[in-house]
Amino acid sequence: MTAHEQMIDALRILYWHHDPEAVFYINRMDGEGFKVEEVDGDFCPACAREKARELDKECGGKYCHEVCEESAPEDNYFRHCQECGCLLNSALITDNIDEDDIDCVIEDLKDVKEWASITGNLAWRLYSILQDEDTVKQQYPKKTASLTRRLTTLFKKTELYKED
Repeated sequence: MTAHEQMIDALRILYWHHDPEAVFYINRMDGEGFKVEEVDGDFCPACAREKARELDKECGGKYCHEVCEESAPEDNYFRHCQECGCLLNSALITDNIDEDDIDCVIEDLKDVKEWASITGNLAWRLYSILQDEDTVKQQYPKKTASLTRRLTTLFKKTELYKED
């Protein structure tokens, strides 16, 4: 297995250890099923369902509350559930990687001096880019090459790297 393939596997492991929930929100609905307002907050699915039940009780039947998965995030980063604090990831609903995504990752990677520093949000974003590497490489060949070189160099300095 090449260093590049080993690096992708190592990122995949970081990604699977950092597997956040999607972002959910709650809509307040009137008696006829029309949306009255969105209840402010970002929730994990379990807390969103519980909060909706609590709000239904508080309203005494005047309103009902619908739990919805975020489909148009304001950003592509992590948040925390306002009830339990668990990690939420609005990036779960975003499929397209653009030049700004790659530029942000390259910029964040400049501060990384060792592989062990690649955790959380950065690991998620790197894996997202590299899992669809062929497509991204066709669109942004120089940036993808720069990113891959930097990551491979960092990875080769770890005990995870096994030379063929």
